[in-house]
Amino acid sequence: MNFVENFRLNDRNNTASVDGGSLQEDSSVLDTPNSQQGVVPNFTVLPPDTPYNPRASVTISTESSEWSKFKEAVAYDCYTRDAFPDDLTIERNSHRAVFRIRGYDESRYLPGVSGETVARYSSILNNRRSNLHSAVNTWLKGYDFHDVSSGRTRDELYLFLMESRRILRENYEEDGRLLCNSAITKCIEYTLLNRKGTGSRLKPAPSVLSKETISLIVCQMLYRLGRLTGHIMCSKEKKGDEFSDESSWKELYKDLVSGSVYGEIIDWPSITAYLTSKLADRNRRALTDTRSMLFG
Repeated sequence: MNFVENFRLNDRNNTASVDGGSLQEDSSVLDTPNSQQGVVPNFTVLPPDTPYNPRASVTISTESSEWSKFKEAVAYDCYTRDAFPDDLTIERNSHRAVFRIRGYDESRYLPGVSGETVARYSSILNNRRSNLHSAVNTWLKGYDFHDVSSGRTRDELYLFLMESRRILRENYEEDGRLLCNSAITKCIEYTLLNRKGTGSRLKPAPSVLSKETISLIVCQMLYRLGRLTGHIMCSKEKKGDEFSDESSWKELYKDLVSGSVYGEIIDWPSITAYLTSKLADRNRRALTDTRSMLFG
């Protein structure tokens, strides 16, 4: 049984949900000082029958002024829409990314895209996914886990957090509710929103965390924790295949997003509301602290 299968098996009786009503969208909930920087993608859903211009084939050049906007659009897709898209989705999202930058062409068609642009979309997405789990690793090594770290060496702490996926469970308890640990929001804040860093990976900041964002961070927390503890699921992967389209982490990500992990139903509306509210509370406290420092 591999690590992903073991994850599903152990969690089949721990339904991931929280009590309480739904969270109303508030454009300021996850606002950060970096949320207005860079491109603000147009997320209008393109109807499936919207025609493309058959005579146009747009290539986004790496030397053009559009390149940085294209990269930000791809990164946003990776973090909020689909971190492991299939070929058809990659092509469709490439059209969407170019549409965000250029809009309709003169014939009111969606701009067609070249094979080179589609390949660049895929390459950027893979790089963003890898760079993100490197940031997750930095967070894991630097976070104090003060609730459970007392009396444990760092290596002992990592093993404890990996046991029964405590790092994802409420109060780090073996049978705690899955995906109800504030460590998830703290990791998202550090890796994607990064108020104290040079810039946010996720901009503009979403009003509500998506299940895709949470699933990606959760998978990467487990992946990096597995590497720190020498778990066989991580150590047996070939160099270059870590957290790639060829790894089992893609399968786990898809299972989580679908709302079912080996028969367990994840109540995503409840989970996204809970984690978004936790992150919003942290941001409000940070804003209050900043105002106190500035104005007394």
